[in-house]
Order: sequence, then structure tokens, then C-alpha cells
Amino acid sequence: MSELYSTNFTMSNSNLSMVRGDTLSFGLQIEGLDGTLDEACFTCKKNLNGEVIFQKSIDDGIVDAGDGKYIVRVAPEDTAGVDPGKYFYDLEIRENGDVFTIMHGILSIEYDVTSNVVIPDPPEGYEIATDAEVEAMLDEVFAED
Repeated sequence: MSELYSTNFTMSNSNLSMVRGDTLSFGLQIEGLDGTLDEACFTCKKNLNGEVIFQKSIDDGIVDAGDGKYIVRVAPEDTAGVDPGKYFYDLEIRENGDVFTIMHGILSIEYDVTSNVVIPDPPEGYEIATDAEVEAMLDEVFAED
């Protein structure tokens, strides 16, 4: 990376972690940048060649805070329905025909316990028990003789 577009940190092969349905936000600063970036994309995929889970770009999740500073924000709705697991991500910037991948690694999306709980469909041939059925099973298991 040339000095003109250097960052004040090195984030190659950096793993990130977040809770599904929460906000992920971080800032970065591009040193020596005159003006604004032509493009910036923060992309998350399940597989390197697979479907995009979410993508943030300038004015859609990446905010120019001035003086070469940018804020990347992944909104709660971007991951609310995503299965917990490990995903690939990168942050790529473009300026004057040059392309720099300044961050990449694994994004771990973890279960959210308090809110945004998404219960997956049961496997074929199985049904989800109702609250009353669960209560009856617990009463049966813990019944005093």
C-alpha cells in the first residue's frame, strides 16, 4: 500500500465477532487522503465465492466523517436473520484506479439470547412442541411420586 493511502493500523487476517441482530460499528482513518474515497465496501459472505450476506458502501453503512476518517456500521437488520456461524469478510477501498483490501478475515456471528431470536424450522418429520406440551412434559419428568 502506498504512503498516500496508508491506514493507521494493519488489519489483515483479523477476526471480528458480533452478536446476531446487534450493531457492529468501527472507525478507520486513511492517512494522506485528499478529499474522499472513490469507493469503499465492507462485504460479508458465507463462502468466498458465495452469496453476499450483507454489504456496506459509502452512504449505505460507511460514513465519511471527514479528514480521511470513515465509520463502518452494520445495522441490526443486516444480521437479524443470519444463522450464527463463521463468515468471510473484507473491507476494500478504491481511489484513483487503485484497489486496497485493508481488512479481511473471519466474522463470527454469535447467538443473541435477549432479542432477535430466530428459531429455525425443525427437521422434516419433527414438530416444535407448544408451551403447554413442554410444561406437561416437565410436569411428568419432575412429578413427585
